[in-house]
Amino acid sequence: MFNMKKKFILFLKKKGIYAAFRKNIDSPRVRNDIKYGHILSFIFDISFFWSETKEGEDFWRNISNEWRNCSTK
Repeated sequence: MFNMKKKFILFLKKKGIYAAFRKNIDSPRVRNDIKYGHILSFIFDISFFWSETKEGEDFWRNISNEWRNCSTK
């Protein structure tokens, strides 16, 4: 069974957004949460301002929704 950190990283890599997510994180607290495996279902909501990214708000909203569905299974 995957722990939540592995599940989250695998999710990012499968979606092809691992590098984009890491580049956009602007919160040291979120970085620590990920480092120690404290991955929340709403992690995308607190990681950075979606509208200030190259990918845009709609893109990250969709990813966030997918992660919420995936992380609760």
